[in-house]
Amino acid sequence: MKMMKNPNDHDEEEIPNQTLVFSLIHRYVTGKIPS
Repeated sequence: MKMMKNPNDHDEEEIPNQTLVFSLIHRYVTGKIPS
């Protein structure tokens, strides 16, 4: 599942997909509910 992550990324190696998913969800929620 680390297709988009590079082997050089060690700062987010523990949560590679989690960060991406969180960012996507954040953008989605922000776009849907601009508080």
